[in-house]
Amino acid sequence: MLYATDHVALADWYHEKLGLPPAEQYEESHLGCVHDGMYFGFNRHTSNPAPGAISLWFLVDDCDAEFAAVKSRGGVPVYEPHDTSWGARVCCFSDPVGNRVWLYKYLPKE
Repeated sequence: MLYATDHVALADWYHEKLGLPPAEQYEESHLGCVHDGMYFGFNRHTSNPAPGAISLWFLVDDCDAEFAAVKSRGGVPVYEPHDTSWGARVCCFSDPVGNRVWLYKYLPKE
């Protein structure tokens, strides 16, 4: 569940920037969608979480291509794509309320 003072705008961001399905309204203060068998809920709350309080990680086929696509749709990068010491290529965006949205791909083992 993700919380925001404007939960509709937050759900729209995940749809427009990351390509999640459009969220359906279930209650006045709750929207949700299912993507790859995972439920994403967006709830209206009286305040936004502290920036960076939540991190979501999405496994992608091509970290650099996904980074370019999200950035071209207006996503605000936090970290450009880079290789990690734990064997993955990662990048990161911030959603409208400051949650960290990570995209990653495991690197081939040598």
